[in-house]
Amino acid sequence: MKKLAAFLLVIGLAAGLYAQDASDFEVELTKDGNGVIIKNYIGAVKDVVIPDTIDGVPVTEIAKAAFFRKRYITSVTLPVGISKIGATAFSFCNALVTVTVPDSVTKAIDFGLGVFQGCTKLTIASQTALKDRGYKGGF
Repeated sequence: MKKLAAFLLVIGLAAGLYAQDASDFEVELTKDGNGVIIKNYIGAVKDVVIPDTIDGVPVTEIAKAAFFRKRYITSVTLPVGISKIGATAFSFCNALVTVTVPDSVTKAIDFGLGVFQGCTKLTIASQTALKDRGYKGGF
């Protein structure tokens, strides 16, 4: 019984490293009420998957400095409805290697200044995907 409990504990802890929950984010509605803005990331998950919706409302924006200096984050998956990412949103996330932009995001994203400044470990594939969506800043 102790081995089973230990095994379940390990499985639960491992799931916590990758599972994403809306409670990991501080959010607010857009001015028109038709979208959600991620204001701050308060989670501890290193592989972040930003949900497509929160409480049934699409996530459309990431606010200025929402992930600033979260040095433990290694990957981020953007939501399908993303249209705007504020200045310095991911700046100095030193461990960030991969940013996944869903294939369904075909229009340009409105990027603020220095969104990925100091993210020197980003893969060429991630950099290319971001540039293809309109990112003009440095990494």
